[in-house]
Amino acid sequence: MSRELFPYLLITNYPEVGSICGAVAEGGVYQHNDSQLYSFLTTKSLEILKKEFSTAGKEFVLVMADHFAYAHADGRLARVFHHLS
Repeated sequence: MSRELFPYLLITNYPEVGSICGAVAEGGVYQHNDSQLYSFLTTKSLEILKKEFSTAGKEFVLVMADHFAYAHADGRLARVFHHLS
């Protein structure tokens, strides 16, 4: 039975929040652009992820990125979004 993977984009200034991506991402695989952006795929819902990322007690923005487009992105930004496709 196949499970649906959902793409997410995390924005945070705090590495301790970003490191949670490894725990929630499918296979522990996520992409980080050496700044504030992280992308990952998971079967978890937005509500469950919000609770998990909130445990760090720091600011973050979590976006379910099932529809996106970008143009003229530099290498770091393009790498984060390419990971979701």
